[in-house]
Amino acid sequence: MYGFHLTRIELHSLSGAGHYSNDFIHDFLLENIKNSIHFNWIRQIKEHNKAMNIVSMPSPLLSELNPNNNLVGHKSILNSIKYRDVECLYSKEFEKRGTHYLPLPSELYNLNFNATAGVFKASKETDYTHLSRKGSEQIFNTLIQHLESY
Repeated sequence: MYGFHLTRIELHSLSGAGHYSNDFIHDFLLENIKNSIHFNWIRQIKEHNKAMNIVSMPSPLLSELNPNNNLVGHKSILNSIKYRDVECLYSKEFEKRGTHYLPLPSELYNLNFNATAGVFKASKETDYTHLSRKGSEQIFNTLIQHLESY
């Protein structure tokens, strides 16, 4: 399964995240993924077929070129926690459900790992959520390499 969002809109509105403890943010992020449509869908699939192999990869973060800076990489939440830590947290939750979490290719991220690198922005001027062909190829190649390992 490809394309679920690790973070939802509600995360954008949690301002002042730097004032919250890492434990609070950790618990908040866990609740966010456990209550997501995507995670519940996996739960339902696994209830009916425990032996099914599921690989799940998230959608890319917003482009670092997004002019609406309060949304780029969900800074309001992730100032005090690295995005790779969030992925590690989510990976553990997916593994508990018998699902392999496949992180996005490192090349897609900007230097701070809090947004998609501008070089991978889609060609449409106002589109900060989708990837360019080059970025899409990174995703495709990562998925193919993983599937070939089975």
